[in-house]
Amino acid sequence: MIAEFSEYQLPDSSSEEGSAPAPDAAECLNARVLCLPAHDRADEITAAMLSQILEEKGFAALAFPCVGPSPNEVLRVIEASRSDVVCISALPPYAFAPARAMCKQIRDQFPKLRVVVCVWGFTGDTQKAMDRVERT
Repeated sequence: MIAEFSEYQLPDSSSEEGSAPAPDAAECLNARVLCLPAHDRADEITAAMLSQILEEKGFAALAFPCVGPSPNEVLRVIEASRSDVVCISALPPYAFAPARAMCKQIRDQFPKLRVVVCVWGFTGDTQKAMDRVERT
């Protein structure tokens, strides 16, 4: 489904009455968005979906599989720069521990890199969740 969605073109909604034109993504962010799965195949699928949505909006986004090298090796190989943003994609119920561990790994090697942890579908206490991840 993800591969098929990448070929699907949404109808142009800018002609609808009352809709403001979306700003050009290149104007908003001159960086790549690197979508990494936190732990398993479900996280990998959500990272791929996020990447597709970002690309559709005009951002330079890359999704990576969860198998293979560590996130630090991936970031070194693609030469992550300060302007890049890493999105760690995690799906409950086992989202926080792997996302926190990955965030810590990335922060240890790339302290200046911006990291966003996306816990999809989480319905619990948001402040508690942020505290759990931000310990790193």
